[in-house]
Amino acid sequence: MQSHYKNLTATQEAEQAWTTLEQAEGVFFDLDGCVYFGERIAEGAGELLQALRGQGKRVRFVTNNSTDSGEQVAARLARMGLEAQPEHIMTATELVGVHLFRQAGPLKLKAVGSQSLHAALERAGHRVLPLDSKQRVDMVVFGRDTTFSYAKLAAVLEEAERGTPVLGTNLDLHHPGVKGRVPETGALYAPVELILGRKLEAFGKPAPHMFRLTMEQCGIARPDLCVMVGDNLYTDVAGGRAAGMRTFWLYGPSLASSSGLPAAADPAASPASAPASTALIAAPAAAIPATTASTASVSAATGIPSAPTAAPAIPRDAVLPDHAVRDLMALASTIGAAGTSGM
Repeated sequence: MQSHYKNLTATQEAEQAWTTLEQAEGVFFDLDGCVYFGERIAEGAGELLQALRGQGKRVRFVTNNSTDSGEQVAARLARMGLEAQPEHIMTATELVGVHLFRQAGPLKLKAVGSQSLHAALERAGHRVLPLDSKQRVDMVVFGRDTTFSYAKLAAVLEEAERGTPVLGTNLDLHHPGVKGRVPETGALYAPVELILGRKLEAFGKPAPHMFRLTMEQCGIARPDLCVMVGDNLYTDVAGGRAAGMRTFWLYGPSLASSSGLPAAADPAASPASAPASTALIAAPAAAIPATTASTASVSAATGIPSAPTAAPAIPRDAVLPDHAVRDLMALASTIGAAGTSGM
């Protein structure tokens, strides 16, 4: 059977995928819509992670989650039956403060977001003032806030109009959940952007910062020795490629046309939203597969999307991944198939 990506057979696709994984020292995974969906682990996730760890790969999870700490995510994974060390979970929650400290030293901040985000900023060496404080601050850090209100919106806008920089933890408008799409950070600060008439800068994927910090934590100096696996072409694949990594796109869990990013906020179209180094790499039109209908659906029983029978077409504004694989089960199968065929 022909693959719908690059016109490869399933065997050829497995061979190439295995070669990329075999050459990698670090394998990094997105979480929402990749390793889990709501409160359910993706099929094949446990087997794949066990196989990679058994081969000595440095497995890490790189997530734009700006609500939870690594410990909270590890506990959530444990409840779902998946083991991960908290220090191996690289969250926007914890890394944004580290990045700011390295760039500018200790800062006086205000923050929109969870208690975990506030605590992580303080652990990184910053002072976090109440959002309604009259003191001037160096920056406002804007994360996902499930208690976001009109008063908080007004407070952020007041700071922005005073000239205080506002940094979003991530660009995402939503992430996958059991009952459908869950509002994300980008959806909350979109009103600020609309009022100001400009885009805010963002820390998380596809910007290079989280990828670089993860490589450093792993002790890997060369990005070409790392693989990024995710369902989002605009964050996981674009960010991984811009950082110099090889990329796997999981096309089953998330249709290519549902990126979770607003069109105007795509890094290639919005220099204010991401540094030039994170701009999307233009894909030649001839390399983009013809439009293919997808039959993906969401299981009412599990909340996990079923895989489409064919890979969706890749939008022309997206970066081509190095490999397109249906889901983690299919990726785990490539390791098994490669091992039994002596690749």
